[in-house]
Amino acid sequence: MPPRRKKAKVVASDATIEVATSSGANAETKARAPTRRNLRGRRGSLKDMLNMPLDVLYEIFGRMHPRDLLNLARTSKDFRMLLMSRDSALFWKAAREQVPGLPECPAFLSEPQYANLLFSSFCNNCLKKNAQMFVWEFFVRVVREAFDMRDLTADIQENTGIKESFYSTALMPRTKHSYSMVHYVHTPEYEKLKTQWKALETAEEKISFAKTQVALVKARIEPAKTLASWKTNELQTRSSELDGLKQERLDSILAHLRKEGWAEDIKKMDYTDGLDLRSHKAVRKPQKLTDSAWESIRGEIVALMEEIREARLQRERDALWSTRLELMCQVVSAYDTSLGRRTAMSDTQAQFADLALMPPFRTLVDAPPDTSVTAQDFENLRDSIPTLRAEWLEARRAEILELIPQEVAQASKAELSLSLAFVGFECAMCSLENLRWPNVLAHSCLRPKYSNPDAYKQQVAKMSSMISMPAPWRGKAGDLLFSERWKITRSVISALGKDPDTTTYEEMMQHQARMICLSDDGDPMEVDCRQAHDWKSAVVHVLAVAEEDSLPGHRAKHRWHVLDASEAARVIALEEPDIAPELDPNNIFFGLEGLLPVTTRPKYCCSHCRQSATRPLIDHCITAHAIKDPRIDEDFYVHPDRRGTLDIMKPVYVYPDGEDNVVEPDFRAIVAKSIPEGSI
Repeated sequence: MPPRRKKAKVVASDATIEVATSSGANAETKARAPTRRNLRGRRGSLKDMLNMPLDVLYEIFGRMHPRDLLNLARTSKDFRMLLMSRDSALFWKAAREQVPGLPECPAFLSEPQYANLLFSSFCNNCLKKNAQMFVWEFFVRVVREAFDMRDLTADIQENTGIKESFYSTALMPRTKHSYSMVHYVHTPEYEKLKTQWKALETAEEKISFAKTQVALVKARIEPAKTLASWKTNELQTRSSELDGLKQERLDSILAHLRKEGWAEDIKKMDYTDGLDLRSHKAVRKPQKLTDSAWESIRGEIVALMEEIREARLQRERDALWSTRLELMCQVVSAYDTSLGRRTAMSDTQAQFADLALMPPFRTLVDAPPDTSVTAQDFENLRDSIPTLRAEWLEARRAEILELIPQEVAQASKAELSLSLAFVGFECAMCSLENLRWPNVLAHSCLRPKYSNPDAYKQQVAKMSSMISMPAPWRGKAGDLLFSERWKITRSVISALGKDPDTTTYEEMMQHQARMICLSDDGDPMEVDCRQAHDWKSAVVHVLAVAEEDSLPGHRAKHRWHVLDASEAARVIALEEPDIAPELDPNNIFFGLEGLLPVTTRPKYCCSHCRQSATRPLIDHCITAHAIKDPRIDEDFYVHPDRRGTLDIMKPVYVYPDGEDNVVEPDFRAIVAKSIPEGSI
């Protein structure tokens, strides 16, 4: 280390100490005496140690840790010369004996090398600090990025014909995160051996060199194992010491907290609470806690304890709510069972979770802990369930009516009703279209099970999930949008001869009329034809044409032709649901319904329990309810949230009457005489 630069001395003269005065002024100048820095030691204070007798040095060095000897050897050239000489081995050995359990120095290492390996934090390759990676087979200490090793075992054998026993190898992972183990060699050792081997000329020299090298490799095996075991034990001992200090600090903090009135909270802490406290940065330090240190961290610890207390109280409330909700569930389930078989309308009414949020039931569930709440208390509210469900339904009706834009109200000549055929909605989260009232009340996106800021509502949702019931209704502004296809739907309804201001959705679903679009370009067939549409597929057709034409709205003029009753009946006879291959039992892809988006999978529900699936529950009804011949809408039904997925029909085509038009037997089509001549 270079000597410290000397500073010039500052000498104060008598003139600067005296007080200078002038006429008419009382100014006073004070001299500042030179100050000295308080240093813990003076440079050169160890220089006289080298003049001490060897027995005194032995006593001094023998009481030092090997790490201290290493640092001392790096202070000056004189100390380095003294401690690196062969005569200093006794000093190093005496210092080594200060380390409990440290194995003897291997014969192939000097005492300073041994101390540097174990107690210096510098990398043996790049001299970076904090080198914590030991490769005992090579007796090196390195940082991982500077460790020069290669998988050269095959290369060495190919070039020299000598097996692995000729050089040291380390079995290590191929990469940092790999489970594949590879025998590596230390590159510096490999290069040295290769150079020495090439310098040998005769076979006798090579044999002698190989025997010496093999003996050296064997001599390294046991010391490497011993040192690895010692280092492991040392780390474990050190870890135990640190854990002891951390535990002592934690105990001191708990003692301070008990004095300040937190004894009850400490007693009721569970494992998670204790872990939060132990993991706090001010608690996990391996340092003893002093009074001043406690004062510096007290605010943080008290704030954490307040959070732990609030979390514990919330857990106690959740447990109390859960117990009472179970009692309520028994009463509501018994009432629903008394109503008979479940239908699709059962899923559109207020569910158990919705009732739990309404005042009569919530008042009971959320009563103070010291209030006794029994099953009879909920039984007393059983007769109020129909009224509560009616109130809930009207509240949702008013809520959803507000989603209809003013433009729609102005276009309608009659009072708006959610049951009108052109009134539909779209989910902003899953983009499911054509949601209808009251089926929209069963849509899963509007009954989310994820975190709710209200703790009571969150517990109700959690309880509902545990008993396989829908979560509470949480339809928020923006989650449900009024359908933008309302103008198209009104025009299609009018084309079928119905009044869109009074015709309901159910009336249109029962309407047997079918029509074709004369403005269509036809099917890519060799003969002209048109697809027959019911009112819903006609709306989809207009939207598809608008998308193809890149129009912002719909086509201004669609020439519709309504088929006569007999032709419509023939079309209806050929119609069948357009089921996805994954749901068609006659298709090789049957059973792979998981490939379909959730919103396009039909959902079937059991009428006798709450079982549901994406396929008809025939087997379930037979095995679980002993029903020999299960029937749809009697023993199981389609969930209203997925009802629209089964309303889509495979296309049926209409050909004009003519002797050149021949319909293939396996093609769903009819020949219609009512189509105006020349219209196609």
